[in-house]
Amino acid sequence: MRELRRIDVQALKNQRFQLEQMLAIELVATFDKEDSLIVPLRKMAKRALDDMNNMQESVVLDACKDENLLYIWQTRGSLTHIGNEWQSLKAGECSDIIRLYGAVVEKLGKAGGGGAQLDTLKKTYRPAPMKDFQGKDMIWDTDRYRVRGKKQVQIPQWQQLWQEKAHVHGIDFKQAGKGVEEGSSILSWSTVRKIDNAFGLPIGADISGTTADSLFFIERFARRCGIEYDPIYQLLALATLVSARHHALLEVALTMTLNKVVTYSIGFYSSLYPAGDINHVYQHPARGKIKGVLNQYEKHDFNKHILVYFDPTKKGSEEILGGYLFDEGEIERFKELAVTGKDFIWRFVTFPPDPTKVRIKRMMGHYGLIAPE
Repeated sequence: MRELRRIDVQALKNQRFQLEQMLAIELVATFDKEDSLIVPLRKMAKRALDDMNNMQESVVLDACKDENLLYIWQTRGSLTHIGNEWQSLKAGECSDIIRLYGAVVEKLGKAGGGGAQLDTLKKTYRPAPMKDFQGKDMIWDTDRYRVRGKKQVQIPQWQQLWQEKAHVHGIDFKQAGKGVEEGSSILSWSTVRKIDNAFGLPIGADISGTTADSLFFIERFARRCGIEYDPIYQLLALATLVSARHHALLEVALTMTLNKVVTYSIGFYSSLYPAGDINHVYQHPARGKIKGVLNQYEKHDFNKHILVYFDPTKKGSEEILGGYLFDEGEIERFKELAVTGKDFIWRFVTFPPDPTKVRIKRMMGHYGLIAPE
């Protein structure tokens, strides 16, 4: 382990951002190239389009209006055109259809009747790991927030080079927990933002509800289309949402972890591979390709494992003071520290938004990365 200066931390943060964008972009390319991945996803998307065509027209039109920033409207046009061209849909377009379907289901739920049951089922994919003192869910927002017009955070030009073309949708790239959008119920300092700060991760939005919708969609429509379910399909959300900058990788991975699809350890991308369990060994033909991409980026030179601390004299400013870089002999203990899940989230609920050196060292000591003081 060695100590890092502020300038070193910033350089490694920039590399982490590039690394996770490259990983997501390559995953998208894999989904698009592998027929065993994209063909089943197209069939699921087509079945969802057929379902929407049989739903109350006003509800579907309202959802389309709310989701008017989906990139698929630029690439395909109307719902009719999308339905006619379903056999050529790309991974990102399938993801947009998932997003639209989720919006339709939410509107059906609010309208009552048979749609309420489907919406209730969809909500089960947003498990509540904890409640606040008033009994309210501390992780999931109740609505879909947008960033439009002047309220949209400007993405630095150099970062745009690492983003796939896409229109803004979902929570997108806003400062998590900063209340950029009027009416947002995200806490002043979100738990996810605290994790980002401590691990030197790219800042995005908050935990991804769109990923939860995608998990629900793929499980539902694989079954309805007679497609053998394999959780490898669930990496679609990670690939498409991260590559287009709708969410940072952690925000998607946390949702997947809470739903027990994977158990993500921050920076260890092979842990995003849904390997199955002792009762079921999955055999999807594209598994080797996906696993290869995850392993490739885990071993990438940009993948440096760090913890970051902030200037205690400038509380609330998020001004980095320094950090720690962990070497090969410490990686297994760091990996244990970085395992996400309910306990991990709870640890950071009580964390300060800009942790001091003392607080970071205390956490390191708990995992044997430094002698307890």
